[in-house]
Amino acid sequence: SVLWTVLSTKETPPDDLAALRERQKATRGRAWFKEFFGLLGKMPQTMRQIAVVQVFTSLGLFSIYIFLSPTIARHVFGATGPQSPSYNQGIEWAGVCFGASAVVGLVAALLLPRLVALTSRKMAHALTLICGGLGLLSIYLIQNPYLVLISMVGVGFVWASVAALPYAILSSAIPHDRMGAYMGMFSFFIAGPGIFASLAYRPIMKYFFNSNPLYVVMLGGCCFLIAAALMWRVRDPVEQKEFKAATKPALEKDALLIQERLT
Repeated sequence: SVLWTVLSTKETPPDDLAALRERQKATRGRAWFKEFFGLLGKMPQTMRQIAVVQVFTSLGLFSIYIFLSPTIARHVFGATGPQSPSYNQGIEWAGVCFGASAVVGLVAALLLPRLVALTSRKMAHALTLICGGLGLLSIYLIQNPYLVLISMVGVGFVWASVAALPYAILSSAIPHDRMGAYMGMFSFFIAGPGIFASLAYRPIMKYFFNSNPLYVVMLGGCCFLIAAALMWRVRDPVEQKEFKAATKPALEKDALLIQERLT
C-alpha cells in the first residue's frame, strides 16, 4: 500500500520554488529548537483545536491497546487471573475483536466520504468518536462474548476516521510551505498521550480502579466522548469558505434592501 501511494501520488510543487529554496538557505544555520518553538507559537488556530481533540482520542485508543484484552478475559469470560483457563480464552477472543474492528474500519473508510457529504468533516468525525465512546462504555453491560463484537463496531469507525479526517481538516488550515513541519509536529499529539498512557494507566488502574482494567477501558470511552464534544469547536477552513459562499448572495440582498430603505 505504501509503494502504491508513492508511485501513484503526484507531488504538487510550491508556486514559487526559488523563493522557498532561498528561505531554506536563510534558515539552515538556525538552531532547530528555535525554529521549532517559533512554529509552535505560530500554530494555526484550527491546528490547536484539533490537537486537543487528538490528545483525548489517543488516550482513548491506548486504553484499548493496553487493557481491552485483560478486560474481556476478566469481565466477559470471568477469569480470576492469568493462571485461569478462561483467561487465555478471553485473550484469544480479544484478538478476534481486534480483527473485527479492523474489518469494520475498512468498511467505514468507504462510508466516510458519504457521511462527510451528508454532514461535514468535523461532524462526521464527532459522530464516529461518539460511536466509539458508547461502544467502550457498553462493555460494562456485556457478559456475552459475541456482543463485544458489536461494541467494536464503534471502535472500527473511530480508527477509520482518526486516520483520515483530522489530517484532511489540518491540511486545509496550515501554510503549504510548512506542511511537512506542522504535520510532523501533529504527531506529537499522538505519541505524547501514548507515552503518558503507558506510564500512568497502570498506576491509575491499581490505585483508583482496584486493579480492574474494565474501568480504564471505560475511561477511554469517556475520552472519546470528550474528544467528540471538543470537535464541535474546531473551525474547519473549508466549511468557513462554503458557509461564506452560501450566505454571500443572501447578505448582498440584505445589504441592498437596507440601502434602499435608507435612501
